[in-house]
Amino acid sequence: MEHVQAKGVTPEDYTKNFKIKKNDVPRITGKPTYATVKPILDAVETNLINMNDQRDPFWGKLHILQDTSGLVNGPDAMIPESTNQFEPDEWQLGFTHRQREIYLHGYFRDQNNFLDDQAAQEALKEFILSRVDDVYMRELYTARIGYKGVELREFIDLLIDNYEATPEDRADVKKLIEAPWDPNQHIVLMFDTLKTNLETLADMKNVVPYPPADYIEAAYMAIQKTKQFTKACTHWKRKPPGDRATENQLRTYFGDKYEIFDAERDSLHDIGVANNVE
Repeated sequence: MEHVQAKGVTPEDYTKNFKIKKNDVPRITGKPTYATVKPILDAVETNLINMNDQRDPFWGKLHILQDTSGLVNGPDAMIPESTNQFEPDEWQLGFTHRQREIYLHGYFRDQNNFLDDQAAQEALKEFILSRVDDVYMRELYTARIGYKGVELREFIDLLIDNYEATPEDRADVKKLIEAPWDPNQHIVLMFDTLKTNLETLADMKNVVPYPPADYIEAAYMAIQKTKQFTKACTHWKRKPPGDRATENQLRTYFGDKYEIFDAERDSLHDIGVANNVE
């Protein structure tokens, strides 16, 4: 086992298997803005999540950017930053073959984790540079070594800090959140679109995650404004506060009401078709 060397995944391997390829995200022309940077940041997170990592089977390599232990289905504890193990220690007298085998197993595991994490970062740094003009990342650049040694987190922080959302950006997202809902569109699509827009606004305000009350109020108002669910809205408001305090409670309640509404609408349509035939 002494002759085995640690060998991680290459940046090219990760790039080839990106869930979101670089051409799936528009290249920014000119100075970046929050609106043009966000799809790049989202793609970086998505690609990290879809990289296999035995330390975090659900969130993949997102731990490179943030502590995933507090996320749903995250690991039991924060995954520490991987470090270079360099060369394995020499076999010292007094250790058995089994002890040496156990040590080398841990060494190769930790070194491969380090090499894989480094390769993932290099692949995603290249992804960002393919979407943003190099001139806007130059404060991280060193003449002799380029971007070598710069962490992916530094790339992300630069984009977040230098290209914050403007009041106009926030106003545009608020309009999307308050936009009317057409019941011809399934209510689940409305729920998901609203969630995405609220997450975007919370990110703009640096208040992630958004308060559940914001989702409940926005979804309720979208439903109430259609005038198609008056009784359901009245019953919802009469529920005890503890029964209308979470997103899941609202989605379940109005999701069921929508299915009834949709079925009744189909029945009326069928009756109308039958009457026309007669």
